[in-house]
This record gives sequence, C-alpha cells and structure tokens, in this order.
Amino acid sequence: RELKQIEADDQAIQTILLGLLEDIYAVVDSRETAQEIWLRVQQMMKGSEIGIQEKKANLFNEWERFTSNEGESIESYYHRFLNLMNDLKRNKHFPEKIASNLKILNNLQPE
Repeated sequence: RELKQIEADDQAIQTILLGLLEDIYAVVDSRETAQEIWLRVQQMMKGSEIGIQEKKANLFNEWERFTSNEGESIESYYHRFLNLMNDLKRNKHFPEKIASNLKILNNLQPE
C-alpha cells in the first residue's frame, strides 16, 4: 500500500514538473512530495499575476515615452518600435492601428 502511494506521488511529481518553465522548475525541483511542489507552484503563480500587471504598466509607460534617439537611423528606430509592439502584443495590450502609425511617424527625429 505504501509502495503504491510512493509510485503515485512520483508520477504526480513527474507530471507537474514536465509542464513547468525552467525557472520555476529550478525552484521546486528539490521539494519531496507532489503536494509540496504543487503548493509552491501555486504561490509562485500568484506572484506572477502581480508581475504581469507590472509588466503591462511598464510597457504602457514605454509606449507613452517612445521616441527616436538623436542620430538614430530609421532602421534602428523601426526595429525598437517593432520590438515594443511585439512585447505589447505578447502581453495582450494592443494599441489601435492608427495610434501605432501616428506614434511611429510623430516621433521621428527631423533630418
């Protein structure tokens, strides 16, 4: 009976660990039972919800302040803009198309 419990716990541990990102895996891998691992993952995920909101706020602030740098090439400016837009999309924050077009055009440095 105890052997079946150990086997079930081992299987649960493997199932949980397979679905984790590397950074979370590294933190919880040393836990001994599936329950300990699961509780720690839950704690970390609650904290990540706060992190998501903070990241969205930071991206929004970056969007608001985005401008070209003096002497920056159009290519460099465009690539920085695309990276910001991709980050915004990944975090489910979508500026309207017209807003993004105006942002990129209005913030170019005059030649």
